[in-house]
Amino acid sequence: MSKEVSLKDFYNDANVEEEEEDSEQDSDFVPGDEDSEGEVNTDAEEDEEEEEEKAAERTNDKKRSLPSIKEDASVKKTRIDAIWADMNEPVKPAAAEAAAAAEAAAAAAEAETSTIVEAEPVVVAAKKRTQMKRPKSTLSSLVSQYNIKEPKMNTLDKSKLDWQGYVDREGIRDDLKYKNKDGYMEKVAFLQRVDDRRLNHLKSVNSALLLSSVVLAQEAQPTTDGPANPPGVTGNVHYANLLNSSLWFYEAQRSGKLPSDNRVSWRSDSALNDGSDNKVNLTGGYYDAGDYLKFTLPLSYSLAIINWGAIVWFDGYQKANQVQYLKDMMKWGTDWLMQAHPDANTFYVQVGDGDIDNNYWGPDTNIPNPRPSYQVNRTAIGTDAVAISAAALASASYLFRNNLNDTAYADQLLSQATSLFNLADTAQPRNVYVKAVPAIAEFYACNNYTSQLTFAALWMYKASGNETYRTMASNYFDQFNLAALPIGVMDWSDQTNAVYVLGAELDPANTKYATAAKNSLDTIIQSKSGSPCTFTNGGMLWCDGFSDSNSVVPVQDTSLLALLYSKIDSDKADAYTKFATDQINYLLGNNYMLTPYVCGIHMNSPRNPHHAGASGGTDIGNIDSSPAVEKWILYGALVGGPDKSDKFYDIRDDYQQTEVALDYNAPFQGLMAHMMSVNAADPPYVTITQPRPYVVRTKKMAGWLIAVIVIVVLFVVALTSYICWWKRGCGLCNKRGGYGKTVAA
Repeated sequence: MSKEVSLKDFYNDANVEEEEEDSEQDSDFVPGDEDSEGEVNTDAEEDEEEEEEKAAERTNDKKRSLPSIKEDASVKKTRIDAIWADMNEPVKPAAAEAAAAAEAAAAAAEAETSTIVEAEPVVVAAKKRTQMKRPKSTLSSLVSQYNIKEPKMNTLDKSKLDWQGYVDREGIRDDLKYKNKDGYMEKVAFLQRVDDRRLNHLKSVNSALLLSSVVLAQEAQPTTDGPANPPGVTGNVHYANLLNSSLWFYEAQRSGKLPSDNRVSWRSDSALNDGSDNKVNLTGGYYDAGDYLKFTLPLSYSLAIINWGAIVWFDGYQKANQVQYLKDMMKWGTDWLMQAHPDANTFYVQVGDGDIDNNYWGPDTNIPNPRPSYQVNRTAIGTDAVAISAAALASASYLFRNNLNDTAYADQLLSQATSLFNLADTAQPRNVYVKAVPAIAEFYACNNYTSQLTFAALWMYKASGNETYRTMASNYFDQFNLAALPIGVMDWSDQTNAVYVLGAELDPANTKYATAAKNSLDTIIQSKSGSPCTFTNGGMLWCDGFSDSNSVVPVQDTSLLALLYSKIDSDKADAYTKFATDQINYLLGNNYMLTPYVCGIHMNSPRNPHHAGASGGTDIGNIDSSPAVEKWILYGALVGGPDKSDKFYDIRDDYQQTEVALDYNAPFQGLMAHMMSVNAADPPYVTITQPRPYVVRTKKMAGWLIAVIVIVVLFVVALTSYICWWKRGCGLCNKRGGYGKTVAA
């Protein structure tokens, strides 16, 4: 049987090529005339036709053929125009339909006196051809989405009736039967393609309306999934975007002279004289939170945690194509830490005056001065800050040497880490840095240095391979009796739980680390006796004394440690991974508020992070209302999070819920790299279409008012008691006597 080109094949087959623009017009499509001039047949088609003809002769099974009568080109053109014009007209009422049918019959009768029209499929010829697939119709969804008044469309049954009338009017029923085009679904498909052409016309007419609608929609809510991923992502695009957005947030926190590839348009060169008061260069680094202060201790903790996650799940960064961004982010921080250690005996721990900075709300172009710098040294000792900074540089050294292939920079980092570790270990008497720098007490005060020093020794061993450091870590562990400490939560101020997990990895023969790690994690995850943590009704880990001011931090830090330990203990892998995955899902939208607590990735994302630069405001007395809408989207920033009742109010001045900080995003980096590495299913927010529930915080009664009420109540009680005693007529005073009288009666 000869190879035929049906209407369906012509429109939908990717192998059927199309004409140039002048051949794309509706009037050029002819459902017939296979032998027209300009026809192009392939050799394969000719061979098939010859074989078919021979087969037909052998079986004497002649196919029905149509008369081959040439049609004048102008007549054909007129007929084709009429066909498409008719197919694109709205359905007529019954009376009009009958009239049209009568006119068509008369025209057909007149045409029969002059010529017989042949209708055969055509193969379109063209000098240039491009392969195209015609997309399925999207008219209904587009019209609904943009509220465009849609022309009345035929139902399937009405389409069938219209088609029958059309075929009868045009006299092409036999042609369609011959070409296998009288199947009902073929006709529906044909009408669908007509619908597509109507859509193109509708789109051109309403292009201005559609464009304005899209612009308004983009202005009304943040871009879904944050800034675009770079090309080359091979894993889950949503987790890749979360990694990308989180690293974007760190770019938004940069201080100093910004690089040419800076992605945050509203950030400027800033604080270019930092350190000048002590004749050292302390420009660069990262602003700690929503203000313009710089601290080495929380920065160093953040870098060490990011390095740890990147080393374990480096393939997650590779799948997300974020390796270069990771490298740039890390180097921006470690370069500054090395600048803060200008000699073997000195380390700078803070830049900026908290009292001055906290009274400024505005962009980074007008940061107030002075910006003093504060140091620790061999006489003003800060064991905790120096030790955690040594851990940051040592972990970065391992990352740059083994994953980022930069040996020279890794050597430089290790050299500086060694110097810092020696300062932390040998400066006596060891002490927490808040004793040396009281100005830091209200921001980042630690109450111990033991976990930091042990954590640093373990990282020095991992980075250098020098067994001495592992022995020192084990001795510190015993000397400071870390295994016997009450169960706590890892954060910037205490790395005891991190020591348990890292020690179990680096010193597996020394079972004290693993035993302590399992005891700590089991106690917290299972809410055993002695745990500082429970779970909210919504399922979020809540640790009293830790979660009140930033609830997402204990969730992330504990989840990260659980995942890290699950890599080295198969017996705990399932339980710890499930716990961590549940907590990650909570953070990303599986919660009462239907909110991913990451800015700029979903319509329910926090809109009002407590961040001076992103807010666009300058009125510190009206942070919430000036401006009413945050000027810039702080992509990727994790906010403090919901309260113990799983409610989030998204109030800019409520720093406990909306503050952002370097250490909030540090464990998040590792968690997202893990999800990329294991090819996790989409995060919950991807399927959330409902808006965030509306909640209103109950206002707390002022402390002075509570005191006044208590005093008044006590006064009233005392006065009443006095009156009862004095008059002895109060029922309360005479209760015993009354009871006696009743019994006597």
